Amino acid sequence: IEQKNYHSSIGTRLFLWQYSLQQFQQSPIYGVGTKQFRDGICQQHEKGLIPTCQVHAHNIFLQFLATHGLIGFFGILSSFLIPLMFYIKHLYRRVDQDIACYCMTGMCFSLYFMICGLTDFLFFTAFPSMLYFLITVTLMSFIKIKTNVNTINTDTF
Repeated sequence: IEQKNYHSSIGTRLFLWQYSLQQFQQSPIYGVGTKQFRDGICQQHEKGLIPTCQVHAHNIFLQFLATHGLIGFFGILSSFLIPLMFYIKHLYRRVDQDIACYCMTGMCFSLYFMICGLTDFLFFTAFPSMLYFLITVTLMSFIKIKTNVNTINTDTF
């Protein structure tokens, strides 16, 4: 890496992260776009700087910064932080153990996706995207329904 040899898994990731930040600086509000970003990575491969033509930056946050700018970055960040805030809010207002369990599960699940996103772009294919949002919405729905049921039960007595 010190000699600018990025022909390893770690080296390629470091190069892609650095390249992502360079692309972000070119268009910080809207980003450079997915196709231009991917084509730029392939050009770096053709120059011999990285071993393969990668299709993404191996970091969800840097990928969104480069391809969609600050608008996309805040969008992806909100898809993690809004559910996290929801879980934390309901965890501290919990009425019973089921809600606490759902909240902890949701927090762990969201944090897991965020941490994994630091070294890979999990939303590159449809399955991980659907999995994240389906489980997130399901857990949030369970919490909301259970909270409403508990509120109705305490109001009747």
